[in-house]
Amino acid sequence: MRGIHSVERLGASRLIAGAVAIVIFVVFALISAWAFHERAQIISDRGYRTGSNLAHVLAEQTTGSIQAIDLILESIAERLEVSPAMPDHDPIFEQAMRDKLAGLPYVRAIFVIGPDGFITQDTDHPFTPRKNLADRAYFKAHLDNPALGLHIGPPLQSRSTDTWFVSLSRRIGRADGAFPGIIVAAVEVQRF
Repeated sequence: MRGIHSVERLGASRLIAGAVAIVIFVVFALISAWAFHERAQIISDRGYRTGSNLAHVLAEQTTGSIQAIDLILESIAERLEVSPAMPDHDPIFEQAMRDKLAGLPYVRAIFVIGPDGFITQDTDHPFTPRKNLADRAYFKAHLDNPALGLHIGPPLQSRSTDTWFVSLSRRIGRADGAFPGIIVAAVEVQRF
Protein backbone atom coordinates (compact mmCIF):
# COMPACT_ATOMS: atom_id res chain seq x y z
CA MET A 1 0.00 0.00 0.00
CA ARG A 2 2.82 2.20 0.70
CA GLY A 3 3.80 1.92 -2.94
CA ILE A 4 0.37 2.99 -4.10
CA HIS A 5 0.42 6.06 -1.81
CA SER A 6 3.92 6.87 -3.04
CA VAL A 7 2.77 6.64 -6.61
CA GLU A 8 -0.29 8.76 -5.84
CA ARG A 9 1.85 11.33 -4.04
CA LEU A 10 4.32 11.32 -6.91
CA GLY A 11 1.45 11.79 -9.38
CA ALA A 12 -0.06 14.59 -7.26
CA SER A 13 3.36 16.21 -6.94
CA ARG A 14 3.83 16.08 -10.72
CA LEU A 15 0.35 17.48 -11.22
CA ILE A 16 1.04 20.32 -8.77
CA ALA A 17 4.46 20.95 -10.35
CA GLY A 18 2.86 21.00 -13.80
CA ALA A 19 0.16 23.39 -12.61
CA VAL A 20 2.79 25.64 -11.02
CA ALA A 21 4.81 25.54 -14.27
CA ILE A 22 1.71 26.50 -16.28
CA VAL A 23 0.91 29.34 -13.86
CA ILE A 24 4.53 30.57 -14.05
CA PHE A 25 4.43 30.34 -17.87
CA VAL A 26 1.11 32.24 -18.05
CA VAL A 27 2.42 34.91 -15.65
CA PHE A 28 5.65 35.18 -17.67
CA ALA A 29 3.64 35.39 -20.91
CA LEU A 30 1.40 38.13 -19.48
CA ILE A 31 4.40 40.09 -18.17
CA SER A 32 6.12 39.70 -21.56
CA ALA A 33 2.97 40.81 -23.41
CA TRP A 34 2.59 43.82 -21.11
CA ALA A 35 6.30 44.73 -21.54
CA PHE A 36 5.99 44.32 -25.32
CA HIS A 37 2.90 46.53 -25.36
CA GLU A 38 4.65 49.19 -23.27
CA ARG A 39 7.71 49.08 -25.53
CA ALA A 40 5.52 49.32 -28.62
CA GLN A 41 3.74 52.33 -27.10
CA ILE A 42 7.08 54.02 -26.35
CA ILE A 43 8.26 53.36 -29.91
CA SER A 44 4.96 54.63 -31.31
CA ASP A 45 5.16 57.79 -29.19
CA ARG A 46 8.75 58.40 -30.28
CA GLY A 47 7.78 57.82 -33.90
CA TYR A 48 4.93 60.30 -33.61
CA ARG A 49 7.20 62.90 -31.99
CA THR A 50 9.92 62.30 -34.58
CA GLY A 51 7.40 62.58 -37.42
CA SER A 52 5.91 65.70 -35.91
CA ASN A 53 9.36 67.26 -35.48
CA LEU A 54 10.30 66.34 -39.04
CA ALA A 55 7.09 67.88 -40.38
CA HIS A 56 7.82 71.04 -38.41
CA VAL A 57 11.39 71.23 -39.77
CA LEU A 58 10.17 70.65 -43.33
CA ALA A 59 7.50 73.33 -42.95
CA GLU A 60 10.10 75.81 -41.70
CA GLN A 61 12.50 74.87 -44.50
CA THR A 62 9.76 75.25 -47.10
CA THR A 63 8.73 78.63 -45.71
CA GLY A 64 12.33 79.81 -45.65
CA SER A 65 12.91 78.59 -49.20
CA ILE A 66 9.80 80.36 -50.48
CA GLN A 67 10.87 83.56 -48.74
CA ALA A 68 14.34 83.31 -50.31
CA ILE A 69 12.84 82.82 -53.77
CA ASP A 70 10.46 85.72 -53.23
CA LEU A 71 13.31 88.04 -52.20
CA ILE A 72 15.16 87.15 -55.41
CA LEU A 73 12.02 87.74 -57.49
CA GLU A 74 11.45 91.10 -55.80
CA SER A 75 15.05 92.19 -56.44
CA ILE A 76 14.82 91.24 -60.12
CA ALA A 77 11.43 92.97 -60.46
CA GLU A 78 12.83 96.14 -58.86
CA ARG A 79 15.76 96.12 -61.28
CA LEU A 80 13.35 95.81 -64.21
CA GLU A 81 11.17 98.63 -62.83
CA VAL A 82 14.09 101.07 -62.95
CA SER A 83 15.24 99.81 -66.37
CA PRO A 84 12.03 99.56 -68.42
CA ALA A 85 13.91 99.96 -71.72
CA MET A 86 16.25 96.99 -71.10
CA PRO A 87 16.72 95.05 -74.34
CA ASP A 88 15.44 91.48 -74.55
CA HIS A 89 17.93 88.84 -73.45
CA ASP A 90 20.37 91.38 -72.12
CA PRO A 91 23.51 89.27 -71.45
CA ILE A 92 24.57 91.21 -68.35
CA PHE A 93 21.10 91.05 -66.81
CA GLU A 94 20.68 87.35 -67.63
CA GLN A 95 24.06 86.61 -66.08
CA ALA A 96 22.99 88.49 -62.94
CA MET A 97 19.86 86.30 -62.85
CA ARG A 98 22.03 83.16 -63.25
CA ASP A 99 24.17 84.34 -60.34
CA LYS A 100 21.05 84.67 -58.18
CA LEU A 101 19.83 81.27 -59.39
CA ALA A 102 23.06 79.64 -58.20
CA GLY A 103 21.98 80.31 -54.61
CA LEU A 104 18.65 78.55 -55.10
CA PRO A 105 19.40 74.84 -55.71
CA TYR A 106 15.69 73.89 -55.86
CA VAL A 107 14.92 76.42 -58.61
CA ARG A 108 15.58 75.19 -62.13
CA ALA A 109 15.17 78.50 -63.94
CA ILE A 110 14.19 82.13 -63.55
CA PHE A 111 12.58 83.97 -66.43
CA VAL A 112 10.83 87.23 -67.24
CA ILE A 113 7.68 87.23 -69.35
CA GLY A 114 6.77 90.42 -71.16
CA PRO A 115 3.23 91.80 -71.52
CA ASP A 116 2.80 89.87 -74.78
CA GLY A 117 3.41 86.50 -73.06
CA PHE A 118 6.87 85.85 -74.50
CA ILE A 119 10.02 85.38 -72.44
CA THR A 120 12.25 88.47 -72.51
CA GLN A 121 14.95 87.46 -70.00
CA ASP A 122 15.85 83.88 -69.12
CA THR A 123 18.51 81.99 -67.18
CA ASP A 124 18.25 79.23 -69.83
CA HIS A 125 18.76 81.59 -72.79
CA PRO A 126 19.47 80.75 -75.63
CA PHE A 127 18.16 77.19 -75.10
CA THR A 128 14.54 78.02 -74.33
CA PRO A 129 12.19 77.72 -77.32
CA ARG A 130 10.15 80.80 -78.18
CA LYS A 131 6.66 79.94 -76.91
CA ASN A 132 3.86 82.16 -75.74
CA LEU A 133 3.03 81.76 -72.04
CA ALA A 134 0.10 84.19 -71.81
CA ASP A 135 -2.27 81.27 -71.21
CA ARG A 136 -0.44 80.11 -68.08
CA ALA A 137 -2.30 80.53 -64.77
CA TYR A 138 0.58 82.47 -63.18
CA PHE A 139 0.59 84.99 -66.06
CA LYS A 140 -3.19 85.44 -65.98
CA ALA A 141 -3.19 85.83 -62.18
CA HIS A 142 -0.87 88.84 -62.33
CA LEU A 143 -2.51 90.29 -65.45
CA ASP A 144 -5.95 90.18 -63.80
CA ASN A 145 -4.87 91.38 -60.36
CA PRO A 146 -2.31 94.22 -60.26
CA ALA A 147 -2.23 94.12 -56.43
CA LEU A 148 -1.31 90.42 -56.29
CA GLY A 149 2.00 89.83 -54.54
CA LEU A 150 3.75 86.49 -54.64
CA HIS A 151 1.75 83.91 -56.57
CA ILE A 152 2.40 80.20 -56.05
CA GLY A 153 0.83 78.21 -58.84
CA PRO A 154 -0.20 74.58 -59.10
CA PRO A 155 2.23 72.02 -60.57
CA LEU A 156 2.48 72.21 -64.34
CA GLN A 157 4.63 70.83 -67.10
CA SER A 158 7.32 73.01 -68.62
CA ARG A 159 6.93 73.72 -72.32
CA SER A 160 10.69 73.91 -72.78
CA THR A 161 12.01 70.97 -70.72
CA ASP A 162 8.89 68.77 -70.24
CA THR A 163 9.67 68.58 -66.49
CA TRP A 164 7.08 69.38 -63.84
CA PHE A 165 7.49 72.48 -61.73
CA VAL A 166 5.69 74.83 -59.36
CA SER A 167 5.74 78.48 -60.36
CA LEU A 168 6.49 81.27 -57.93
CA SER A 169 5.86 84.59 -59.64
CA ARG A 170 5.63 88.33 -59.11
CA ARG A 171 4.34 91.15 -61.24
CA ILE A 172 6.83 93.76 -62.40
CA GLY A 173 5.67 97.18 -61.24
CA ARG A 174 5.33 100.34 -63.25
CA ALA A 175 4.54 103.84 -62.04
CA ASP A 176 1.87 104.34 -64.72
CA GLY A 177 0.08 101.11 -63.73
CA ALA A 178 0.60 99.44 -67.11
CA PHE A 179 1.30 95.71 -67.18
CA PRO A 180 4.98 95.22 -68.09
CA GLY A 181 5.01 91.48 -67.38
CA ILE A 182 6.08 89.12 -64.63
CA ILE A 183 9.12 87.37 -63.19
CA VAL A 184 8.86 83.60 -62.59
CA ALA A 185 10.92 81.03 -60.68
CA ALA A 186 10.41 77.42 -61.76
CA VAL A 187 10.74 75.25 -58.65
CA GLU A 188 11.23 71.60 -59.52
CA VAL A 189 9.72 69.62 -56.69
CA GLN A 190 12.15 66.68 -56.95
CA ARG A 191 15.04 69.08 -56.29
CA PHE A 192 13.24 70.44 -53.25
